[in-house]
This record gives sequence, C-alpha cells and structure tokens, in this order.
Amino acid sequence: MKATHKRIASLLMTFILSFGFIAGLTSIKSSALDFKPRLTAPDKNNRYYFKDNPFYQAGIGMPNCTAYAYGRAFELLGTQPKLPKGNAGSWWWDNKESNTYPYGSTPKLGAIACWDDYDKNNGHVAVVEEINGSRVTISESYYNRVFFQTLTMNADSSDYSSYRFLGYIYIGDFTPVSSDKKAPTVSDIVVSRVSKEGYKITFRVSDESEIKSVQYAVWTGKNGGSSAKKHNVSLKNNAASFYVKASDYNNATSGYRTSIYATDAYGNQSVTSAPTVNLTDEPIEIYSIEYNGCLYKVYNSGLSWTEAEKWCENNGGTLATARTADEWEIIKNLLAKYYYTPCWLGAESKSGKWKWVTGEALSFTNWRKGEPNNSNGNEFYMGTYGGLYDAKGWNDFNEDNANIGGFVFKSLKTSGICGDVNGDGSVNAADRMTLTRFLAHWNGVAIISSVADLNLDGEITAGDRMVLTRHLANWQGYEKLPLE
Repeated sequence: MKATHKRIASLLMTFILSFGFIAGLTSIKSSALDFKPRLTAPDKNNRYYFKDNPFYQAGIGMPNCTAYAYGRAFELLGTQPKLPKGNAGSWWWDNKESNTYPYGSTPKLGAIACWDDYDKNNGHVAVVEEINGSRVTISESYYNRVFFQTLTMNADSSDYSSYRFLGYIYIGDFTPVSSDKKAPTVSDIVVSRVSKEGYKITFRVSDESEIKSVQYAVWTGKNGGSSAKKHNVSLKNNAASFYVKASDYNNATSGYRTSIYATDAYGNQSVTSAPTVNLTDEPIEIYSIEYNGCLYKVYNSGLSWTEAEKWCENNGGTLATARTADEWEIIKNLLAKYYYTPCWLGAESKSGKWKWVTGEALSFTNWRKGEPNNSNGNEFYMGTYGGLYDAKGWNDFNEDNANIGGFVFKSLKTSGICGDVNGDGSVNAADRMTLTRFLAHWNGVAIISSVADLNLDGEITAGDRMVLTRHLANWQGYEKLPLE
C-alpha cells in the first residue's frame, strides 16, 4: 500500500527548487465552493492531474497517491493547492507544522485523508468524495499499482489500512452541487377549524432533496401585503400545520390570504397560496357523497362534539354513524382529501359503553391500534383522522379537543322515487321489508321519509305499509303512488 518512496521526495524537491514552488506559511481560509464528487478516473487531458500537476511534471504522476490527491485538490480549488510536495506520510505533519490548512478527525467533503507508516514519511493520501453518517467514500490512486479507484470506509479508517490514520486536512469549505433544480412541492392543503377566532392550515411538502425550511405569511385587507411577517413551520413526516389567529391580524373577518414558502437544501424555493379564508362560526360544507339513501357531508368546523351533534340534529341529521364495514368505507373515502384533520363521528361513551347517537351499540368496530384508551379519563367521543393514510380507524377524543377540524354529517335524502323507502332506486319487496322493520323500531334501519308517506296523511305508519303492500300486489286503485 506504500504510495511514495524517498526517491520521489528528492526528485520533486529538485523540481520545486528549479521552478520556484514554495508552500505557503500562512493559514488559508476558503470561502464556500461547489463540490461535485469524482467517482470516475480523470482522463489524460485533465490539466489538474497531468499537464499542470507538479508531480506529473517531475515524472512521478499517476498512478501515485500524492499526484492524484494534489490533482484532485487542484481541481476542487481551481488554483494550485498549497499542499506538501513530499512523500504521502509527511503531508499531515508538514501541513500541521506550517499551519497552512485546518485539520482534524471529522471527515468533510474534499478533505485530504492522511496516513503514515509510523515514520512521518511513507504513507498514503486520499480525498473524501461522499459522507454518509459514519461511512466515508474516498477516491485514491496507488503508486505503480492502481491508477484510480473509490472505496467506502469508516470515518476513523478502522476498517481500511494497517497504516496509522492521522486525520483530515481541510483544503476548503465545499457545498455539494446537485442536479436538483426543482423547487419543493406544497400539496394537499386543507383549511380547517374555521371560526371567528381564526383557522388552521395543514399541508404536505415534497422535494427531490432535503427540505431546508418552510414558512408562511398571511395577508388581510387590514395589514397590507408587503409587510406580512414570515413564520417558521416545523415538518414531521413531510407534513406540517399552523393556526392563524384573527387577533394577530386586527380581528379581520374576511379576505385572509396565506402563502406557504418551501425551500430545499439547494436554494430552490416555491411559493404556494392556500384558499382565501373568510371567518365564520357556521360550519362550512366541503365534501359530500350519497350512499344507500343517505347523504354524508364533511363540514369544516371547530365545534365540540356536543355542539356538532346539536347542529346536525337542527339541520335534519346526526353525526355520521359507521355501523357496517361498507358504511365506514364510504366515510373514509369521503375524508380522503381532508388530510391530517380529525373529525367527529356519531358515537360516545359517557354512560361507560360506546354507542351510536341512534342509541345502537357498536356491533361493527374499527378502532385504531391502542384505541379507545380514554387518555386522562375524559375521552368519551369518537372521531377519525382525514386522509386515506390516516383514516385507518377511530379514535376517542375529549369534548373540546383543539385538533378537531370538522365533523361528518349524515342525513336522509330529501327526494327520491315514491315508495323507494330504502333508496336503492326501485320499488320492490325490499322496501316493504325496510318499512316493516322501521315501524318495528329495528336498530340501524333508516328510511327516506319523504317518499314513505304513501297515503299522504303526513305520518309514516302501518297505513303506508298497507298501501305499499297493495301496490306491489297490483291491487286496483294502487297502481300509482302516492295515493291521491
């Protein structure tokens, strides 16, 4: 593994004296330079390693560790490095004595790794190309043996050589050059918990490289546009959220414009606008879907569970129940785009047992792992997280959980085919069965009341079931529904 001999030192010293190469005696401080790792051999037209390389000019060019390391430093700096010109084992000691470059035991990009044979003369030098935790990839050449190669070793060289590892000479401060010219992408923006006190924004950030910073700024008609202050946001698993308080913006009630700034490690920045927000205490409908004769809606709101259930009842429904796996799948898909936002569902356990708002026990369950856990002894209300990734199951929350961003509403449809009480699109024996069970107060049986009043008496009674039975049996006078 020896890379140099005493003959190299004498030849090179003669050459240096002839051409006046003298190592600087003052410590060098380098500003940040771009760094692109060398993972392939330089070609013979590369002046740093050949034509303008003093080792090559002295007849001791590559394959030779000192000729290569000098050329690589030359290439990185763009000017002749002030490295020693002697044997590899002397580089560390000569640089330390002259204090030309900083040195230490921590690897850095572009640093010269140094070894000696316990004699401050013979040894080896290489160049750090990549760093991955405690592992370092170096590029190197061997005297009269290996023209060029790369290998990965421990940062302390404990798995590399029998030579004595001395440390690293830092010839400059280098910044990795990346092909990443694309700014980060901000996506899945969700506005939730809207009230007259403020609103919450949740979003995701992705990039080809590392995200360096995420910030946001808010403009309203009261604080102007150019003076809006930027606030830092922390990322967790590429997701982030923040809450905007109306009191920080003169209690403006409308026109909140939010910009999100995402910057990666290479300075690429994106600016993404969230939807304009007008503050209100009324729940805001954002998604809806029809299933099995019922309407399911997601509302943006910061209401407590009790407040949300009361609002639903006042608006012709209840908090949504998920009494079957199919019904839960509908609700989960409805929440697919309401990322990272917990929403209330229609079940509670104040009596000690979980039940739906309809009074039914939970025959079908889909709790998240470890739930319900009744943390702090006050989690009596069911909710679930939005987003397909997060909507894996149910969670128990306390009444006024500050993370809740909405609720799922369930109501019966207000129109349909007369007699189609189960909402499947046709009038048949299944509707008679549904109506029979509804009148018998079976748990979990719902009907579309607006199409079930077949005798037009204003009530849903056994009389309507008789009309439906006769209609299905083709009795004369019962051909058309409802009866006139």
